[in-house]
Order: sequence, then C-alpha cells, then structure tokens
Amino acid sequence: MKLYVLDGLENTGKTTIINRLKRDFDMKGVVFAKFPSERLINKFPYVVTDNCDNDEIKRRFIRNLIAEGLKNLRLAEYAIVDRLMLSTLIYQGREYHKNNRINSIIISSYLNLFEELNVEEVNTFIFDKELESKSKEENEIKQVNDLKNNVFRAKLTEIYKNITRFSDILGFVYTDYDLRDYFGDDNLLQKKRLSRIRRMLLDDMIGK
Repeated sequence: MKLYVLDGLENTGKTTIINRLKRDFDMKGVVFAKFPSERLINKFPYVVTDNCDNDEIKRRFIRNLIAEGLKNLRLAEYAIVDRLMLSTLIYQGREYHKNNRINSIIISSYLNLFEELNVEEVNTFIFDKELESKSKEENEIKQVNDLKNNVFRAKLTEIYKNITRFSDILGFVYTDYDLRDYFGDDNLLQKKRLSRIRRMLLDDMIGK
C-alpha cells in the first residue's frame, strides 16, 4: 500500500484538495480517510486540542487512532488521509524534544501500523501556507485557528530541524516551500498542490 498524507496548518486548503482528489480517484480503488475521526474527536476532545497533560490518556488516544487506521485502511492499495503522523507528533507529542516517552510511543505505534498494512511508501504533504480568508465567517474561524496554528508552526519548526529522526514515519516530505514559484497567489498554490499529488498518484497507478 502507498500512503499519501495531507497535513499541516488549519485554513490551508487540505479539505478542498481532498475533495478534488475524491472526484478524480474515488472510483479507482483509492481509499480516503480522516484522522482523527469525528468519533475520536468527541471521545478525546482535550487530547485532540493539545490541552491534556495526562500521558496515559494520550497513549489511549494514540492506540485508538492506530486502531482506526487498521480498520479504515486495511484493504487499501492507495490511501489519501487528512492528517496523521505529523499532527500526532505535534499535538500528542508536543514535549518530544524534552521527553522521549510519548514521542517513542508515537513512532513505534505508526511503524507497527505500517507493518500491519504492508505500507510500501509514505508521502507526507505539509501545507504550511495559510490561504487568504475572504468572508466574515472565514475570518472569524481564522482568528480561532490562529492560536492553534502558532503552536503547530512552532513545533513544525522543531520537527524540520530534526526531520531525519522522523523519516521512518513521515517518509518523503513535500512542503509549500517546494512550490515557491507560486508568487503568493492562493489559487495558483492550490493548483500546484493538486497537480503534484494527482501526478504522483497517476504515476504510481500506471507504473504498478
């Protein structure tokens, strides 16, 4: 199985890209999933929002997240998922640079998941450029997400500095910086993101 993970900041267009990919690939044996699911978000709200300092609860959340991965992706040949390893590292392993316990649990859990699913290749697309908000409602949502994004951005910087340490679970990493010729145009950036992921999927399917 080949795994394509779209991760990154809030308000960066992940859901929009995934919806476009669904139209292209939903009938071609590609499985789509969201992690964590709404069920897990409701079950572990404080863990998901990084307001939990209880290591045991975090471990339970990670076990549930991995179980969902096994259930939802077991029969997939290609899987496109909304958030996964990177968000787990940042939100549930936020003290990884001080305390390796949670971090090591996350890494070992995902390695076990990949082994169970026979994952041959992992591609992590990190959306780290926020899109411009146009409506009043979008701006209100953006204000709520700004605090969350500040945490994400700070931890993402730490992960970038130690990227080889997480290569086993993040696999090949692609960022918005790789598309630096988009000239700040959100529409062009989204087109380039979509084009890159779509092209990689098609190349994998044709070359299998």
